[in-house]
Amino acid sequence: MNRYQFGSPSQGLQFFPPVIKWLLGINIIVFALDKLILPGMVPAISVYGYDYSPLTYYGALWPVGSEQFMPWQYLTTMFLHGDVFHILLNMFILWMFGLEIANIWGTKRFLVFYILSGLGASFLHTAIGAMQGNLAPAVGASGAIAGVVIAFAVMFPNRLILLFFFFPMKAKWAAVLYVVYELYQGVSYPNDGIAHFAHLGGVVMGLLLLKTGLLTTITNKLPGQKSQGSFSYTPPPKPTTVSRADQRQSAQIIDARFRDIPAPTPRHQPISMDFGENQERIDGILDKISQHGYQSLTDEERALLMEASKSMKN
Repeated sequence: MNRYQFGSPSQGLQFFPPVIKWLLGINIIVFALDKLILPGMVPAISVYGYDYSPLTYYGALWPVGSEQFMPWQYLTTMFLHGDVFHILLNMFILWMFGLEIANIWGTKRFLVFYILSGLGASFLHTAIGAMQGNLAPAVGASGAIAGVVIAFAVMFPNRLILLFFFFPMKAKWAAVLYVVYELYQGVSYPNDGIAHFAHLGGVVMGLLLLKTGLLTTITNKLPGQKSQGSFSYTPPPKPTTVSRADQRQSAQIIDARFRDIPAPTPRHQPISMDFGENQERIDGILDKISQHGYQSLTDEERALLMEASKSMKN
């Protein structure tokens, strides 16, 4: 049984793929502006008796139909966070589960998946929130990250992860447990200050993208190479750890989170190549990994990936 643990990267595996570094950097910069820099420069904006920083006021996802709602908030909400613990947890989970996927998919494919998962989270949150009567704005990257986590479970279903740092469980069963938990909490405790349906929206969108081939269709319509993954990557036998604490968020903001609420050296630089007549087959193999996991590949398909890996190394 495979395990996912921390250690030295295997050959071709980057600990911080470019897309992960950019997402971490953008989130940290936005958080610093929102919580540390702008509050001392720009007055807060009061709504329903609560004060919001300008970035939160204009960027958080407000209920559709409210005076504060703007269409761009479906996107901007996933780059805002409620507090230090919120952003640290989200960025850690993004790195931990996104590391392998970003190395396999490459920047463009991963970013498309991440953004669309986040948008799916935002849309489901506003739809369900309207029925539940939520008035508070939502912030957090957890909807998009939920998509990444579910992608990990689909691609590596039998990978052993450590829930709460102690309890070993296969990724596929951990994902099922997570979905059941979020659904139960979202239905039973709609006003607990947690955007449960945002998380579920990220899961649903992630599965839709993976299982229908829509991810490849959208990615290939965008400019750039069709496939940008690092084929020289060999999944390391490494334990994934997921931490979950029982914490409650105040009513002024709903945090879309899992709980409550420089450049790379040339040696590790991802390589984009056109594999000619094999390009479509490689795209198909990537789709198969996304939909059924690496273990579903035939010997011939694995040999083709190995050959692509050798071509890149040469």
